Amino acid sequence: ANESVELHTRFFSPLRLFSIFQEAPIRQKLLLAGLMLWLVALTVITFKRGGVWQNGEPLWTDVIAKYPSDFFAYGARASYFKETGKFDRALADYSQSLNLQPLFFEGRNNRGLIYLQKNEYQAARADFDKAIELKPNFAGAYANRGLVALNTGDYDQALADFDRAVALNPDSPIFFYNRGLAHQRVNKPNEALADFDKAVLLDPAQPQFYKDRGFTYGLLSQYEKALQDFTRALQLDPSYAEAYFWRAAAYRDLKRLDPALRDALKARELGYPVSDDFLQSLRH
Repeated sequence: ANESVELHTRFFSPLRLFSIFQEAPIRQKLLLAGLMLWLVALTVITFKRGGVWQNGEPLWTDVIAKYPSDFFAYGARASYFKETGKFDRALADYSQSLNLQPLFFEGRNNRGLIYLQKNEYQAARADFDKAIELKPNFAGAYANRGLVALNTGDYDQALADFDRAVALNPDSPIFFYNRGLAHQRVNKPNEALADFDKAVLLDPAQPQFYKDRGFTYGLLSQYEKALQDFTRALQLDPSYAEAYFWRAAAYRDLKRLDPALRDALKARELGYPVSDDFLQSLRH
């Protein structure tokens, strides 16, 4: 699966805002200074508030009731709604946040992710474009715009955006992973393999990195290496149906039909669409 990058507004701290403040143009500094003061005040009063702060929705709804023009509170509540699967409510709050403060570039990025999740690619692309216009070195927005391009078949644009994201943040395993997917789509398995190698090096605990590297080894007819990667993916996530399927394919290509059949049946049991024809090809 493709991985997107969300900036969670509710995890802003005064220190983070200070770093943004240092980078901001003059037109944004007054806004950020006010937000920094508001966060300091919020930190001081939080311990007094009791149960209303135990859940993100009542917390930010309480703030919005008292400060209805506070764009940050709408953005924070939107992030809570997104995390809890209430995407329409998240979209409404992100939109209200941006109506109140059109320069809120992280809100643009986060609303774009909602549109991306809803497969509304044109709207998603518009938000990521605007986020990049407001903050040209915003690596996450480039990465997410790359996902729009990847999902709409514009692979050259996807690679350009992932290249830019990697250049801005070479420590992000997700950026390398998604660029690897784009290289797969344009039939460049060696380049894909290099990207998946880097993703695994940066974060060796993600089963999908091994699964897609294993798939790439399969494209290169390196079936033993593919088998090792699918097995590692399953060690990390024993319920990973797709990894069982592709490990079955690797076993088949290695003429090891008994374990291939076991894995194919397991993949089907876990819900992966394994065809009867594929199963029959594995039976002696």
